[in-house]
Amino acid sequence: MTDKPFRPGGVNPALVTPFAPDQSVDEEAFRGLIRHVIDDVDGLVPCGTTGEFNYLTPEENRRLVRIAVEEAQGKPVIAGTGAAGTRLALELARGAQEAGAAACLIVTPYFMHPSDKGIYQHYYEIARALPDMPIILYNIPQVVDAYLPRRVVEDLADVPNIVGLKDSSGNLTYTMEVLEFAGDRIDVLVGHDEVVLNALAGGVSGMILASAQVYPEVWQQVLQAVRRGDLETARAQQLRVQKLSRIFCRYGGGVAVKAALKLMGIDAGRPRSPLKAVGGALIHEDRAEIQLELEKLGKIEPRPAQVRMPDGPLAGRFEGVGLGAELLSDGGVLAGTGSAGRGAEAVQIDLLSGAKDGPVGEAWAYQ
Repeated sequence: MTDKPFRPGGVNPALVTPFAPDQSVDEEAFRGLIRHVIDDVDGLVPCGTTGEFNYLTPEENRRLVRIAVEEAQGKPVIAGTGAAGTRLALELARGAQEAGAAACLIVTPYFMHPSDKGIYQHYYEIARALPDMPIILYNIPQVVDAYLPRRVVEDLADVPNIVGLKDSSGNLTYTMEVLEFAGDRIDVLVGHDEVVLNALAGGVSGMILASAQVYPEVWQQVLQAVRRGDLETARAQQLRVQKLSRIFCRYGGGVAVKAALKLMGIDAGRPRSPLKAVGGALIHEDRAEIQLELEKLGKIEPRPAQVRMPDGPLAGRFEGVGLGAELLSDGGVLAGTGSAGRGAEAVQIDLLSGAKDGPVGEAWAYQ
């Protein structure tokens, strides 16, 4: 590979940003999170998508990067410095350089959807203005609503201080095209937790993952197993965390990851508004799944289920008050089905609801 000023690789957590109840950045919680994870990772990535970068001020971004550098124990900090416009992205990248970051991670320009030429100019102008700052391109079409064009990546790979690409698309066809046409000049890192093994087997250099702050040791085992050609072990480790990875990817950002960290006793704060109120809450089923999977991984102690069942079988209680088709119709009782979860976790539940002072309430109280 052509000489580059920095070679990204290994296991790197896309850190959440802890926010206090008053919506300010909780710096002590951020330091605590880094201290929790630093021994098991190869670098740190603050202020990315998982870190809610688009809700941070430039001053907060710079401060978080500086804290990460202070706590990194000499490991490289890849600072998220993405913005919709070139001027702000350059300002953030310059601030990260001054704070001591090893490289910048810059997302594809979003919202206004520039042309391919505009995307190229965005990255080229930042790279030219900061020739001593390594830059990692960032493809995440799920939120940008557009791919970073492969041909643009191929052209940008010739820029001396553009050193890598993080691909969070989960689209292995795209990943392999980038490796084919630019892999001799830049390192590619996988950013989609569900396809880590596949991407590593295809030739990526490492990963930047939200889940790498929850179970970094699993990803280290996957990475090392692939490097020594032990695909059986790598596959087994990937499958151990596949369900959790799927939940983290489904929610995006840091919402589900913060819930997992909280269950583990790590202060990860809360999401910043509007995630706090709109789209920021996990559904109960996913929160329960996160807890169960963390228990399986040994991250938390299993919690005994607290179940209260009335005396006697449920069906017998309904029969005891004569709850049949006629009462269902006359008693204002609603019957139907409900569903929860998606894909392999989808379930269907028979539902029966009614007022406490009606036949359903009587059936529940019946002894």
